[in-house]
Amino acid sequence: MKKTLIAIITILALLLSLTACGGNNSGTNQGQEEKSGVEVDKGLLDVSISLPASMFEGQSSEEVIAGAKEKGITASVNDDGSYTYVMSKVKHNEMMSEMREQLKTSFAEMTTDETYAEIIKEIKHNDNFTDITIIVDKAKYENNLFAGMSTFACGLSGMMFNTFNGTKDPKITVNVKDADSGEIINSVVYPDVMND
Repeated sequence: MKKTLIAIITILALLLSLTACGGNNSGTNQGQEEKSGVEVDKGLLDVSISLPASMFEGQSSEEVIAGAKEKGITASVNDDGSYTYVMSKVKHNEMMSEMREQLKTSFAEMTTDETYAEIIKEIKHNDNFTDITIIVDKAKYENNLFAGMSTFACGLSGMMFNTFNGTKDPKITVNVKDADSGEIINSVVYPDVMND
């Protein structure tokens, strides 16, 4: 239970920084909003990732830059307090492989977590987490207040993965399927559902 809640809180914190780059304001405000989100630029030889200042609260620029250097990544602080990490494509691929494995582990843990163990039977997904299917015990799913959080956590995880992978405006489909009948109980597309 504690691991799942911590994971959900972390994902929610990342969501706030990811959704901050949306919006259709004009003028200076729009530029400021865009700088508050995660931006990924895949160049010919390297990848740069810009992260908002809010993700580094309580850390000095020296700590952030030194921490990146230890991992073989160049980091610099921008005028607005955000940071830009520049890494080789090989290093970025390693980072995405690690993130992929962490998400697989998190999904597997949801099926054994005390909150979801009797509800979630399995979580299936494609390689880039744009299509996720949560296979559940329908009766228990519909009678549990926290079951919807699993859909939310999976959708946000897919958004996070695709954003850091450089996908512009990722769409993540999360289906909830009854284990016995194969019926789709619920289908949600992120981030569309958050804008409704």
